[in-house]
Amino acid sequence: MEDQKISVTLTGPAKIDGKREPEGKTVSVTAAVALQLAASGVINPVRFAETELLAGEVEAAVRVAVADREANWATALDHFETMAEDRLNQALSDLDAANARIADLEAAAKADAETIAALEVALKAATAPPPTDPPPKAGQKSQTK
Repeated sequence: MEDQKISVTLTGPAKIDGKREPEGKTVSVTAAVALQLAASGVINPVRFAETELLAGEVEAAVRVAVADREANWATALDHFETMAEDRLNQALSDLDAANARIADLEAAAKADAETIAALEVALKAATAPPPTDPPPKAGQKSQTK
């Protein structure tokens, strides 16, 4: 049965023996390839079953192929979920580290601002001219010698 060729009409594009075939084309394939095409949904499994194989064989092959595909998708989905969780956790960790660094820099900036303000007050006091005596009022003598 493996060597026997079966004519099937494609209900969707398919790659058969390394060649892309368009939808609607009738191709001759082995029973094994026909089962794969049926499982992939590119040939009508009911017509295929009626003409060449028992319906139970086609249904079983389709069920196995679908179960295998679902298992592969589930495994891939789990893998991608794990990768996404890892990236999310790394991003959250990086965010926490960045927020801690920002808090440290803000605290240092506040301390620097306070130091600058204190130094400006000290500089102003150090460079201020000495207090002078007020000018004498009319009729008073100057107190400077």
